[in-house]
Amino acid sequence: MTSALAPPALDVLGTPVARADASGRVVGCNPAFARWLGVSVRRLIGQPLASPEVQGEALAHFLARDERDTLRLHRPALALPGDAPRFAEGWLSRWDEGGWLLEAHPVDEFPGLGPDPGPAQRAQCGAQRAGPRAAQSTGGAEGRGPTAGQAQCAAGPR
Repeated sequence: MTSALAPPALDVLGTPVARADASGRVVGCNPAFARWLGVSVRRLIGQPLASPEVQGEALAHFLARDERDTLRLHRPALALPGDAPRFAEGWLSRWDEGGWLLEAHPVDEFPGLGPDPGPAQRAQCGAQRAGPRAAQSTGGAEGRGPTAGQAQCAAGPR
C-alpha cells in the first residue's frame, strides 16, 4: 500500500518563502524569508509583496497585469527601506488559494566575486604582482611555498 507524503509546511523550509493575498499584500512568510531580509515576520505582514524590490518594478508590473501564473526572477535586489539589499534567484507563482507565493534562493550580488578586500589588500596584491617573480618560482622564502597573502592575491578576492 502506498501513501502520499504531505508537502512540508513552509515554516520548516530553509528556503525563504513569502505568501501574499490576491491583492499582492504579504499575509505571511516563513522564518527563513524574514531572516534573509533581516527583519521580523511581523514587519512584513501587510506590506505590498513588490515593496522590497529595490531596482526596477518587475514584481509590481507582474502582479498588476495578472496575465500569467509564474514569473522567473533573475537576481532582483530586495530590501525594506533603509536596509541593505539582498539578491536572489526566484519564482513568483500564483497560489491555488488565489494568492501569490514568492520563493527566493539567495545569491551573491556578483557571482564569482567576493567582498572587496579593501585598499590595503589591493595595494599589497598590486605590489606582489609587480615585484619579481623569483619568490613564486622558487617556492617563496626559503623554499616553503608562497605566503598566505601571495596565495590570496594569486587567487583573487573571495
